[in-house]
Amino acid sequence: MKYFLLIFIVISSLTSINAKAETETTCVRNASGEIIVAAQSNVVTDTDGNLGDACQEIPDVYRLQFYKVGLCTADPLASVQTDYSSCSFFLDSTSASVLDITMPASSSLPITSLPAIGTYGYMVLLISNALQLQHTEVFSANVKGSDGVAGKYCSTNSNITSYSGFKTQGVIGNPVNPTLDNAPGVVTTLGMTCGSTAPTAQFTTEYMDNFADDPSSDFVADTPGAYTLTGGTMKGRLTQVDNTTTATSANNSERLAVVFSFTTPQTVTSASQYDLNFKIQDSVSVDLSYHSDTSTIYAIKSGANPFQIYMGISN
Repeated sequence: MKYFLLIFIVISSLTSINAKAETETTCVRNASGEIIVAAQSNVVTDTDGNLGDACQEIPDVYRLQFYKVGLCTADPLASVQTDYSSCSFFLDSTSASVLDITMPASSSLPITSLPAIGTYGYMVLLISNALQLQHTEVFSANVKGSDGVAGKYCSTNSNITSYSGFKTQGVIGNPVNPTLDNAPGVVTTLGMTCGSTAPTAQFTTEYMDNFADDPSSDFVADTPGAYTLTGGTMKGRLTQVDNTTTATSANNSERLAVVFSFTTPQTVTSASQYDLNFKIQDSVSVDLSYHSDTSTIYAIKSGANPFQIYMGISN
């Protein structure tokens, strides 16, 4: 079995595909390492001084499910249908290969082949748009979770949510007013469980099912342009389960095709070695909500923010 090395790095101050929260960076913590929360609409403050209700943090574990990893001579997202015909693959499978990313460790993704010798201008990843993570946080005051228990420690549970809140197939809707969702004090739709000690973290799932600025009024399958990263640009597209047809709604979005365009085309030889780098800083959005009717801060969910990628090829 062949493997290629995946090195997970943290790079600060890069633009990411993220339109999820008012705050933009990690949240301010006290001397004990607790995220400082306040019983008000702006629950937290980030390290840039922005007020909001979410913290952009490094997840304990970020899980991706890969279907394709390859190099291409043409942009697979250049047309309406995603086109892999110019690509040569490390991995090309109908079943997902699961990879757990932890910072700063390195992991290996099983591959089935190596790209053909040649020069490539693009890299493509096809993954499930069900982004999963495990995460535990500690706060400066009690926060209430899905079972109605409040505490300073909150961990992800197995609930499934979506970015837009409109994907209904197997997904628990994102709670708007958790105090009204269920019996008083019990909010089963919340994506975190809290207590006086840290609950055992489970993998929570969030579907990246829309790239619209306002997903409540629009559906957008493609990222709004390409994002400039180290060594090139990155863009993405939501596809249906056939991997090529562009998604037309949150409900039929099942895959995320990510294309990285190299600033300088990369040459592959028989001696090439490959490093695939993921930036996972700010890749979990710890979403909170204060409700004045109960004077309670709720842990809404730990949302999986998109990642950034770069492949280095050495000969």
